[in-house]
Amino acid sequence: MLNRTETENKRDYFRMSMDCTLNFSHIGSPEVYAGRCKNLSGQGILFTVDEVVAVGTELDIKIASDRATVAPLEVRIEVLRVEVTEDNKGYNIAGRILLSDA
Repeated sequence: MLNRTETENKRDYFRMSMDCTLNFSHIGSPEVYAGRCKNLSGQGILFTVDEVVAVGTELDIKIASDRATVAPLEVRIEVLRVEVTEDNKGYNIAGRILLSDA
């Protein structure tokens, strides 16, 4: 059985830890929600939100830079996993990146 380190070493993309605000919306909806990005890779994202989101939902995500010279990251994801946070005050959302510059 593979331990966590061995599993992470088999990933195709490096997972970068982050701690920044992101905004997201459901496809076709004008409502924008805020969340907190925890990590990001070339294939996926993990972020924390206050609202539950159903597995299979597609979301547009925008992570703005604090530098005017750096364009925001905009991606469309499919929600793969939803878990209650350790403090029971929100949800960890894991998603697979479908499109960049959504």
